[in-house]
Parts: sequence; structure tokens; C-alpha cells
Amino acid sequence: MPRYVINPKSQATIHFADTEAGLAAGQDATFQVTSFVIAHSPQTITVPATYGAGASDDLASTKYALDLEYLQDWGLNATSFAQYLWDNEALTKWFSIEPHGDVDTVAGMKGQCVIPGTDYGGKADETWIATVSCPCVEKPVVVADTAVLAAARKSARKADDR
Repeated sequence: MPRYVINPKSQATIHFADTEAGLAAGQDATFQVTSFVIAHSPQTITVPATYGAGASDDLASTKYALDLEYLQDWGLNATSFAQYLWDNEALTKWFSIEPHGDVDTVAGMKGQCVIPGTDYGGKADETWIATVSCPCVEKPVVVADTAVLAAARKSARKADDR
């Protein structure tokens, strides 16, 4: 069975916007973000003890966050990503991540997240890099044209089998 490996080679489009419809023309973070992960955090709830059984933990809904590392670009221009985060702290925004280039077969993600506060500054004589963790309002959605992805994977499998 062939392997399927994802390596977007630093090619993805990352946007933020007030509405889902506004994502294409929204705040472009593509050239500032150095790393992104949609991280999951399983949650549990404690069922209290009764006279017949001890306390136990049950799984609850998983929480998600969009974790970003980015190059700070304060005041560089009107589209500064650092300034966007600063100005929109505590607001809910839509986000989209679309890998492209040599990986047209990789699905993207979109969803809503709360913009956190962000850092300003860094070490002397080094590039200022900041990290933020944007809690998602709900589980992000995988964005893919399943027919296109299926055809591309089938083509890749045929190439691997040669």
C-alpha cells in the first residue's frame, strides 16, 4: 500500500475576516505566519461519587484552538498582522487555511476563533517572533472538494505503483 505524505513546502494561504463570506478578501496573514496548528484538547467531566460507586471521569466535547507563530510586523503597513491581532483582541473572527502549490490534494480548514492578546517585542539583535493560541468557537471544518481529492489520490497511487 502506498504512503500518503503531507508536506506543503511553505505554501498556504491564511486569512481572517469578520464573516465567512469575507474570508477571500480578509486580513492576509500568509507572509507573517511561520507555523500553524489546529490543536485539540480532549476534555473530561467528573461524575461524582455515589453511595454505590466511586467518582469517575467521562469524556466531554473536545476543545480546539488555532495556534500560530508569526513574525511581528508592527507599523510596517496598513495590513500589519500584529496590529490586526492587537486591534481585534477578544473578538470572534473567521479564519481559513488553504494549503496549495504542490499539494492541491490537501484539504484546508476554516472556522471561527477568538482573537487573544498578543506580545510586543523580542530579544535584542533577533527577529521578533510571537505566538498566540486562538480558542475556536466550535470544531473547525475540513474544506475539500472530495471528488477532486479522490481523483488526485487515485492518480498519486497509480504513480506510486509504477
